[in-house]
Amino acid sequence: MRVAKALALVLGLAIFSIGLVMLIGASLPDEYEFSRSVNVSQPPDAVWRVLNDFPNEPSWRPELAAVKQLGSRRKHEAWREIYKEGESMTVEVAESVPGKRQQLVLTGDTGAFEGKWQFELTPNGASTRVVLHEEGSYTHPFTRFRQRFVTGQAAHAEATLRALATRLGEASPTVSR
Repeated sequence: MRVAKALALVLGLAIFSIGLVMLIGASLPDEYEFSRSVNVSQPPDAVWRVLNDFPNEPSWRPELAAVKQLGSRRKHEAWREIYKEGESMTVEVAESVPGKRQQLVLTGDTGAFEGKWQFELTPNGASTRVVLHEEGSYTHPFTRFRQRFVTGQAAHAEATLRALATRLGEASPTVSR
């Protein structure tokens, strides 16, 4: 009898917790945006070459297992990023101004995420300030909760900027808001 009560209590708490997470997630806005930046001791053209070398991204972005070219979508170059955790994302180059700006349209293959990354490269003497502006939306309440309270909405963008700066020779890059 005690075991049955304990199991019922645990099951009830689990259901309540899941319901609470979903309720909180549903109350969060599905759209968000932010910007982060990093300074690198390289000229904009060097940064640009790394950002546009999609096939070699797994060599400097530790979360990626592979990148595969998809060809053209809506007359734009498109790639599939395959992450080590098993998820994948379609990346479409929507705008490309060499050495200055690149806009990527991102679509999670599960449909839970859609967004844009815009890289802005600003020369600063022999260095470059790289700004990454992200706009996105999460369709599922659980994903909104997880991104807001567990992993952080900017975590992936910040990790990408740190990895980019490290790839470009920065010993301990600092990502700024």
